Amino acid sequence: QPAECDEMWSKGCENKIPFCTKVFTPSCNCASLKIENNKSLVTLPDSLVDDMRDLRKVFIRNCNLTALPPRMETLTEMVDFEVSFNRLQRFDVDVSKWEKLNKLLLMYNDISFVHDAVWKHLEITGLGLDNNTVMLPLDRIYMPSLTFLNIADNNMTIRSAIGKDSFPLLTHLYINGNSIEVFP
Repeated sequence: QPAECDEMWSKGCENKIPFCTKVFTPSCNCASLKIENNKSLVTLPDSLVDDMRDLRKVFIRNCNLTALPPRMETLTEMVDFEVSFNRLQRFDVDVSKWEKLNKLLLMYNDISFVHDAVWKHLEITGLGLDNNTVMLPLDRIYMPSLTFLNIADNNMTIRSAIGKDSFPLLTHLYINGNSIEVFP
């Protein structure tokens, strides 16, 4: 184990992978990051995307995180991303680069902006955006793998039908706490 990794790995890294990409060259990489109940966490270091480039799972719950570091889309191995019960204001990550992304949970934040790529992701099966102030995009939504969608309690107005054209495999839909003009 490289000596310089102790500090980075002690801040939430659950799955340390010191020999991920180069067998004989150790690095401070991490596959799974978990931070919970840390009210002093307001920001993540910008270097996270360089230091933990092989992250596959992020779980940050019940902290005070207000923003994500820039260039999060460079974490192309991401499969499971949850930042919930925080104070996140924007999710401005181009998840089209996260081709393996399966689950995106951003519930109970202060999110008012979600990157358009979320609404066109081909692989996401679960999307939780409840209890924010998110609005559905005006242009076409197409999420062919989505089976679970929770956009409840966003105080949004749903003006277009949510149906098979947008979500062909949808089996669980939660939209309570919104104004619904067109019933799905």
